[in-house]
Amino acid sequence: MDKWTKRSTIIGGTWGLFSGMIYAWMAFAAGFSGYGDVGALFKNIPIKWKIIFLPAYVTDIFSYLLGNSLIIIASLLGVYFFIMWCIGISIMFGVAIGISVAAVIKKKRGDKMTTNCIRLFVIIIFLFGIFCIVPSAYAGGTGILTFDVTPDAIVMGPAPEFHPKHIKVVTIKDGIEVPLFESDILKQEDIQVLVPVGTYKLYVQLQGHRTIWELDNEGSGYNVSSSSATVVPLWENTLLKDVFADAPWRTQTGSIPILVMVKDAAGIAGDYDLGNIEIYLDEDCDKDDNEIDDILLGMETKWNGVTVDGSYYNLYYPGDWYGITYLDPSEHDVSGEACFHVVIRDIGGWLDPDGDTHSHFNVTIASETLPTLPNWHAGDTHYHSSYTDNLVEFGFPVESTVEAGRAIGLDWNAITDHSFDIRDSKTTNPNHKFTALKHDVGSYSTGSYRLILGEEVSCYGHKSLPLVPRGVVHFLIFGMENFSNVGGTGLDFIPGSQDEKPEGGLTWNLEDVIDVVNSQGGVSYAAHPEGHRDASAAAFDRVPWITEDYNLVGYNGLQVWNMINNDNERDLGLEQWRRLLLNGRKDVFIAGGSDAHGDFSHATTVIGPMDNAFGKVRTYIHCKEFTGEGILNALKNGHSIMSDGPLVIFNITNERGETAIIGDEITGYDLTLNIQWESTLEFGNVSHIYFILGVIGETEGEIDDYHISPDSLSNSKVYTDLASKIPLMKNGYVRIHATTDKGHTVYTNPIWISSPTSIISNVSITGITPDSTIITWDTNGPSSSLVKYGTESSNYTLQKYDLVNVTSHSIHLFGLLPDTTYYFVVNSTDQHGNSNQSNEYDFTTEILRIPLQAGWNLISLPLMPEDTSVDMVLSPIMGDYSIIWAYNASDTADHWKKYDPGAPFGNDLTTMEAGKGYWIMMTSDSALNISGTVPESTDINLTTGWNLIGYNSLESQPIAESLSSISGNYTIVWTYNASDTADHWKKYDQSAPFGNDLANMEAGKGYWIMMTTDDILEI
Repeated sequence: MDKWTKRSTIIGGTWGLFSGMIYAWMAFAAGFSGYGDVGALFKNIPIKWKIIFLPAYVTDIFSYLLGNSLIIIASLLGVYFFIMWCIGISIMFGVAIGISVAAVIKKKRGDKMTTNCIRLFVIIIFLFGIFCIVPSAYAGGTGILTFDVTPDAIVMGPAPEFHPKHIKVVTIKDGIEVPLFESDILKQEDIQVLVPVGTYKLYVQLQGHRTIWELDNEGSGYNVSSSSATVVPLWENTLLKDVFADAPWRTQTGSIPILVMVKDAAGIAGDYDLGNIEIYLDEDCDKDDNEIDDILLGMETKWNGVTVDGSYYNLYYPGDWYGITYLDPSEHDVSGEACFHVVIRDIGGWLDPDGDTHSHFNVTIASETLPTLPNWHAGDTHYHSSYTDNLVEFGFPVESTVEAGRAIGLDWNAITDHSFDIRDSKTTNPNHKFTALKHDVGSYSTGSYRLILGEEVSCYGHKSLPLVPRGVVHFLIFGMENFSNVGGTGLDFIPGSQDEKPEGGLTWNLEDVIDVVNSQGGVSYAAHPEGHRDASAAAFDRVPWITEDYNLVGYNGLQVWNMINNDNERDLGLEQWRRLLLNGRKDVFIAGGSDAHGDFSHATTVIGPMDNAFGKVRTYIHCKEFTGEGILNALKNGHSIMSDGPLVIFNITNERGETAIIGDEITGYDLTLNIQWESTLEFGNVSHIYFILGVIGETEGEIDDYHISPDSLSNSKVYTDLASKIPLMKNGYVRIHATTDKGHTVYTNPIWISSPTSIISNVSITGITPDSTIITWDTNGPSSSLVKYGTESSNYTLQKYDLVNVTSHSIHLFGLLPDTTYYFVVNSTDQHGNSNQSNEYDFTTEILRIPLQAGWNLISLPLMPEDTSVDMVLSPIMGDYSIIWAYNASDTADHWKKYDPGAPFGNDLTTMEAGKGYWIMMTSDSALNISGTVPESTDINLTTGWNLIGYNSLESQPIAESLSSISGNYTIVWTYNASDTADHWKKYDQSAPFGNDLANMEAGKGYWIMMTTDDILEI
């Protein structure tokens, strides 16, 4: 072999070695699908590169001709054989080409080796023509585009986990992308599509991922020639990371905050090299990934050159990065609902398998704020931040959440990351991740936008049967800033990992979680209690709440509205809530939340028509002081409504001026209902407001008289007869359900209405005497007792009351006038201040009758007769008496005065008056009826010595009390009891502790009293 041949052999061998190594790298080291792609790797490479790497290209053709034979050999001998094949065959062809070229140059055709090399070269040229040049003459034919989804596990080792994905194939004609094929790939099977000759590009989105990857063969596209088979790998590691942009679904703040996020750009997924971020207006909202027909609005360049990897990141885990840029739509005359297309450029270079990514979202550029009223604040109770991060889903950074919330018009939101996500897996401290989350919440919460630290706990549902375990339910916790060493675990959050596969950590029962939350001072709501009814939930052992769960005591509410267009789940939850209300549960309220995992503009983590965009389902809370504590108090006490559009609220005022807001309880006899609603053109006119009245222990239904169809954006209305709508002595509640003409809905929590416990019944009058009676009545609850009375209808000048709260009431009236009609009402006031008054009643006292016995009787007149003449006073007993005597102690000339009806002359007793005593001789038993008025003065003047007096009162009193005003100025008192034949005389001697038989002074009786000095008796 001459030196030219040797040199050509060395050069050709080196050429073959270099191209063979590149070929092996393409087939193996770069992550392509292995021997299955051999014979097709060079079909998508321009001709110039085929010539430059001719030994490898010929090896690829030769491998294609061998087909299944090579696959079988590689499968038997393994990956090292395959590498040797790629390099060795390339070296052989390189040497052959070198020798052949040297022979042509030297024209040594007679050399046998040279002749053989020439023949081999001619064959190579022939094959080159068949597989490269000739097909180019058949433009306009068809070829096969193969989507390779099944890498070989024997040669290449374990394949990445298969993910269902959506693909869209476009052809590029004159720079314009024309959609050709779109499909979901749900099984790990290669797909072959017969397509026209041309250049193609693919867009791929993994199920549950936000990123739309652009696969365009590093800018050159996938070329399909006539009768060829072009393979596009769809399983490479690139698809394991997420690179995307998102923005809130509405903005009322002027600028649109746009989140750019790189997720999982570390480890096997590799880094991501950020280029410029291009923001386009997609005028026709076709949401295709071709930016050529879109309008470029802005370009963010500040992150160009940033490489996100395991060593550079600004979120909790390596490889996770985010940035926020802003677009002012007014600068581009963009308003209303706009569609945006964001392209995130990759600048990794030719050897970087990553590509550009595309994100699409709609934003409503709002001309008005969210509906608002004083002290009502819109928020989202169920939201997952970037601290939710697992194989299925992840959320967005806390900072970007606040920016999005502000733009949407929210005032607050809870951060409720999964219990199994906030357990730390990066350090040995299990609280490390939760502490980082707590720090973020504290750092980004401000006076105008509040973040509530919370958690979505996975816990076992209530066991409906002994020894029968339930699946996992989800439970929202709010207000965890001060949680510490919960349940003695050393954790500052509540563990729960059962529905994370594989399992890990501790999972508690629902009852235990409720107890711990209350002991730590938190607030708790059931998370989407009627969810978890599909097959995907069953795979994670997740179940909906059952009746026994709802019936537990100690939790505060139910997040029954979870996502937009999830009406069936919401309505099932409302049914359970209604059941609790009618059972008298005043401690369970409702709330709405998005359950967004990031998801600023649209749903990305749910399948179907539901939309879990952040803040689309809102909970409005009422608090006068907008603080974290104020929000928690509102959630705990039901001062809230849930809405996806307008704001509809109400309150109730009673007759005492007390006002109950939503979530409160009120009682009264005169209840005024005040309704107010506020909407915007974005959400539509409020079209219907339904007032629903529930009676505990019975049913609930609409108050038809109160059904409003306002067809307006904003107004108010007052009803003053609410008390009449509530059955007497029944407890219940009122709540509101309202809708708009654009399909938006509001549900309020109730205001509880307690029946006053002073409802009066069974008024009765008993024990009527000339001067007294007893009035009794009942009330339905403890309350005070009051009787107002008088001698004129509706003019109650007198009253008697008892402040002790009782249900059976009794008031004893004394000092009434005999033979007099009295008018009265009874009144009771319960402990809440509900005062109830009865209708007017009346009674007539008995005539005052002084019983008289035959013989002497000592009497007095307790009333002042209208006509005081003796014959008129004694006219009722005319003919039954013979004489009457009086004793005037002040008339020293003649103390005794008499009236004898049978003697027309000599009578010096002409009148009978109250306050004086009289001896009357009866010829037979009888009774003297006395009528008249109470004396203007009941004072009696007494002189030293004996005095014969009357008792100027209708009420009996102990004698010592009756004579207390002259105590010490008298020695003895006597009276005469005609009916006591055994001992007529009764005495009271204040100096004798024993032997006194006169105990009381009574109306109608007379008394002798011995005075030691002049004095005035005050009765």
